Amino acid sequence: MNANGEIKVIVAADGEQATLVAPAGLKSPQVTPEALRLIAEKAGVTINQKIERSLAAFADGYGTGDSEHTAVIATSSPAVQGQDGRLEWNKGFDPTASDDSAAADQSQSIDHYAGKSYVRVKAGDVIGVVHQPTAGTDGCDVRGRDIKPRPGRPLSIKFHPTVSVDPEGQVIAQADGVLTLTRDELSVSQSLDVPGNVDFSTGHIDFGGSVTIAGGIRPGFEVKAKDDVSVAKLIEGAEIRCGGDLIARSGMTGQDRGTITVGGNAQFPYLNNVKGAVDGDLIVEREIVDCHLVIGNDLKCPNGAVLGGEVVVTGSLVVKVLGSEGWTPTTIKLGDVPLLRSPRRKVVEKAEEIKAQIAKLAETKRTISMNPRPSHSDKERLTEISFEASEIESELAACTATLDEIDAAIQSQRKLDVHIAKTIYPKVTLTIGDMTVTFKDAVTGPVWICWDAQRQLVYRTGSSDPRPLADIAHVFQAPSARPGGGSASKAAA
Repeated sequence: MNANGEIKVIVAADGEQATLVAPAGLKSPQVTPEALRLIAEKAGVTINQKIERSLAAFADGYGTGDSEHTAVIATSSPAVQGQDGRLEWNKGFDPTASDDSAAADQSQSIDHYAGKSYVRVKAGDVIGVVHQPTAGTDGCDVRGRDIKPRPGRPLSIKFHPTVSVDPEGQVIAQADGVLTLTRDELSVSQSLDVPGNVDFSTGHIDFGGSVTIAGGIRPGFEVKAKDDVSVAKLIEGAEIRCGGDLIARSGMTGQDRGTITVGGNAQFPYLNNVKGAVDGDLIVEREIVDCHLVIGNDLKCPNGAVLGGEVVVTGSLVVKVLGSEGWTPTTIKLGDVPLLRSPRRKVVEKAEEIKAQIAKLAETKRTISMNPRPSHSDKERLTEISFEASEIESELAACTATLDEIDAAIQSQRKLDVHIAKTIYPKVTLTIGDMTVTFKDAVTGPVWICWDAQRQLVYRTGSSDPRPLADIAHVFQAPSARPGGGSASKAAA
């Protein structure tokens, strides 16, 4: 009970509420809305319609005053806090989105080798919209004093120059690539850094730029990149496809399933049991063992060996040792441009299809022309045939020009340039066009094998004059390539 027998208004220290206390035993004129209003105003409470209703309710609730009456008559209006700045992603552009949605359906089998889905963008794509932070709205305590809100924090994401924000807040890609959000910076990247191994923690890698792998690549995994690939540790039984260069700093073991497809140059300490193709140069420090490779330019292994398997080399072959002391069968194919053979074959096939179409049109034209009184529709058809034939012949001319270009490239790139620094062992076979060269005895280098001016196979040691390659090896010509066939051979002296 109020010891002084007076009505009191108690205002909280933080001004969040005001409590009215009326002791028992007061007379009715003391507990009227008007009297209560004066007391509240004296306590500093700002009066509004809501508080007036509270005071009226308090007076009614006091009743006959048989007991002390207490009620909260006023509360503060809290401040509306400011909202932080945020980036609202457009559908399909959130690089932080989880890839686990499909895994939620337990009825589907899960491919544990499957990799992360990267968000690919093109210049001009609208990635999302930036919402700026808001200041918030002031509140008011029971005394009428402002309660200041906490303003929203600015957007924590920074934007790399490959991403821009227009005046409307639209986030727009400025380059083609893959969208990445790293250390709160949004960028369009042409490179991907893998901090560890390519394994079940990453899944397959399929990236529209360059890929740098700090670890190795585990068996069964694939790495595909539009540009370069660099791998710091061992590559085991993996598939690698890249449009640029491949650098494998710790080598590669194929384990009967490892393959490489390289659009540029490739560099390894060693290769073991690997299949594939390298459009440019293949550079190997130590050895190439039991591999089946097609090399579009030079094979450079000046301090190592090629033993086992079959290697096709378009350009120069520079190697320390061919074969092995154990006479490991080793085949090297030279003097051809194998990487152009497939596109040439496709052009030839297309040309044959066009020729068949031309022949069919010619036969149709001949049949119609045999009619001494062609109808109007026959005449229209002859006109159509002439137009179609003209169009198709233009296609044939384009195919012929392409074929000429490929043949010229094959002729210009075809070479025979073999440098052996130390030894060619028995059981090594060189296939050079329609010629097959086998070595019965070990040949000590340095040896240079090439064509002379008459396109004959010759070799040189040191600064000596060229001598027939048949002096140190068996040289066979394919029977079909010789007039009258037969099985002649030139044996080593």
